[in-house]
Amino acid sequence: MLARRRRGWLVAGRGPATGPVPLLLLPRRDPRLRSVPVPGQFLVTVTANVLNVRYAPTTDSRIAKTVKRGQVYTIIETAGDWGKLKSGAGWIHLGYTSKDTSKPAPAPTPPATGTTLRRGSTGEAVYKLQAGLLRVFPAYAHPIRTNGGPNRTFGPATEKVVKEFQKRSALKVDGVVGDATRAALGRYGIRW
Repeated sequence: MLARRRRGWLVAGRGPATGPVPLLLLPRRDPRLRSVPVPGQFLVTVTANVLNVRYAPTTDSRIAKTVKRGQVYTIIETAGDWGKLKSGAGWIHLGYTSKDTSKPAPAPTPPATGTTLRRGSTGEAVYKLQAGLLRVFPAYAHPIRTNGGPNRTFGPATEKVVKEFQKRSALKVDGVVGDATRAALGRYGIRW
C-alpha cells in the first residue's frame, strides 16, 4: 500500500483504488493510549495560566481551543494522563489541573427514551441533531452542510452522517438514532 501526505491530504491505496483522504478524517490518537470510561464523572480546576484543549489525547493532536486558570470542567473519560471534557470540546492534560473536591460532579443525565429519529423524520429534534453534528463533527458532517445545512428533514445526507458517527463510535450502523446512538451523541452535548 502506497501512502504519502500532500497539503492536508493522505494519498493512499494500491493500483486503481488509490485516492486522497482528508487528514482531518483520520484519527490522530496515539495507539498506545487506551480510552477508559471513568466510573463517575469528576471535576477538575485548571492550574496552568493557559491550557490547550486538543482533539485527541496526545500533544501531536491539533489544538481545538484554550482554557484559562481557575476554570472548572467535568471529565467523563480518561486516556493515560488525559481527560475528555464533558462539553465535547476535546481532551486536556490532567497534569495541569487539580481535582476539584469542593463539590461533587453533576450526575450524568440519563438519555431520553422514546423519540427515534430515522430517514423521513422531520421537526425540531432533527434540526437539533443536524446542527449538533455540524458543530461537533464538522470534518465528517459535510454532507449536511453541502445539502443546505440543518433543514429539519432527516434525509439521505443526515443518514450518511449518522452512520459515520455510529461507525466511529462502535455502535450498530443502521442510520437510525435510537437510545444507544442518542446516548453517545449526548456525551458530545448533542441533545434534543
